[in-house]
Amino acid sequence: MEGVESNEIYLYIAAAIFCILSLAMGLIILHFIATKRYHQQEIQSNKKIFFSILETQERERSKIAKDLHDSIGSNLNIIFLYLQQLDTYATSDEVKDILKSLHDMVNKSITTARTIAHDLLPPTLEEFGFVEALKEMCMSYDALDKLNVNLQVEATKNKSYDKIIESNLFRICQELITNSIKHGKSKNIDIKISGPEDKIELDYIDDGKGFDLEQVRIGIGMNSIKRRIELLEGSFQYNSQLGSGFRALIGVSTNSKLSENFQYE
Repeated sequence: MEGVESNEIYLYIAAAIFCILSLAMGLIILHFIATKRYHQQEIQSNKKIFFSILETQERERSKIAKDLHDSIGSNLNIIFLYLQQLDTYATSDEVKDILKSLHDMVNKSITTARTIAHDLLPPTLEEFGFVEALKEMCMSYDALDKLNVNLQVEATKNKSYDKIIESNLFRICQELITNSIKHGKSKNIDIKISGPEDKIELDYIDDGKGFDLEQVRIGIGMNSIKRRIELLEGSFQYNSQLGSGFRALIGVSTNSKLSENFQYE
């Protein structure tokens, strides 16, 4: 009898230990699930915050571009017409030279205003999409004769993607080219866009002076690129060495419908 009672006690103890361990394991699993859910919500919240920042930037770009075109651009054109009228009243060579200088200055200002407005809000991006807008931007840089931008497009021709994907990819390319010119002092840039049906792959290479990845702190521009790619849930790899230029590899899935998750105006 004593042996049987001892066995029962051991069974009760074993059952109690099993229950405690099961409860502890359940609590651990619940904690893990709750933590994971919290991080997912935090990531989503951060995305919404960052997207709001980008949306505000785009809205401000749009406003400034329209002001440049509608207000400043129009006023400069009116000034140009007045100067043309003044030409008929100019009698001395000195006055004619001054008017010619003013003509040149106003012309340059009109061109600059149009260029800035176009860079801030490219109509081609809105009407024809990322690839066509990028082609147009590359052609505008080629026209400067100081920078050669070679764009190669494969497998994505005549395709349209989610509006947020297209807008952010265009801004990423803008930032990369700006960095190549400003910091890398590049003369040649190669951009290749390819990918299967459900992905855009962007291979970006410049021949600039490069930089040491361990020595140079990543600036605002590169951080902006990284945040944009995180928003698109894409991949981003880059490499550079002093004297060997810069290369970036970007991959973005085209299946995600970000415009459905975030309101994009």
